[in-house]
Amino acid sequence: MIYITVGTHPNGFDDLIKIFDSIAFESRSLKIIAQIANGKYKPKYFEYYDFLSRDKHLTYLKKSEFIVTHGGLASIAESSLFKKKIIVYPRKIYVHDQVSSAKLLNKFYSFKLASSKDEIKFLLKNFKNSKAKKIKQSNVGTIIGNHLENVF
Repeated sequence: MIYITVGTHPNGFDDLIKIFDSIAFESRSLKIIAQIANGKYKPKYFEYYDFLSRDKHLTYLKKSEFIVTHGGLASIAESSLFKKKIIVYPRKIYVHDQVSSAKLLNKFYSFKLASSKDEIKFLLKNFKNSKAKKIKQSNVGTIIGNHLENVF
């Protein structure tokens, strides 16, 4: 199963949801479940929820083979706790630079960055875990805080 979570941004993340709706149409054997927030685009080829309870969200994180998430710092860190195959597709508009944040966290967490439908499709077929640096959890907050000071 692929679980997609786009966080709680007021505009959702229609670009990512459209990509996966297209992938689901092309490969109807994929089981995809998504949390789409307030997105205007409603997928036609997979199950979705605007928002999920914390318990349901955690259940999907645990049950999934792949987790696909936007570039939110908390979403990346939380997804990494479950030792799953993680694809991060950062938002490029509306919020601080999720691309640079995701690149920073990719030094410490094992996930793949994608910036196109083709890259996502490639990763779904050819995902290989990478080795991320091991850091003390207590250092993550400092690293993120320093990064955010430079972004804003």
